Amino acid sequence: MVDSAKILVIDDEHVICLGCKKTLESEGMNVDCVENGLLGIAKLNEKDYHIVLLDLMMPALRGMEVLSAIERMDKAIVPIIITGYATMESSIRTLNKGAFAFLPKPFTSEELRKVVYRAIEHRKKLIEKKSKNEVNEC
Repeated sequence: MVDSAKILVIDDEHVICLGCKKTLESEGMNVDCVENGLLGIAKLNEKDYHIVLLDLMMPALRGMEVLSAIERMDKAIVPIIITGYATMESSIRTLNKGAFAFLPKPFTSEELRKVVYRAIEHRKKLIEKKSKNEVNEC
């Protein structure tokens, strides 16, 4: 699944987008980047993604609003919050809203890799659980 992992980075900091893209593509993942929440939602509507790396503080549409939209779109998308405004309150709030993990900026390539690999495993379990539930309903 790593080779076919489709990741969307939604962050208004160009250097963060490029760093995430470079790190994750070196692991064989497919990565797209957009610089705000409106473009992120548009991208999510046109293409299937497995994981979304999402900044909280962006112009046009804040990360919490995008997180809510992701929850409504597809329960199998695994959102990871990446933010320079990391507080205990914001991390708890985002985790309660459906985020899988909270990664404060600045983060290392290794920290990014670890959380994304955990998210890939989490997604596999979500899909397996969904498949079992569909079989049981038949």
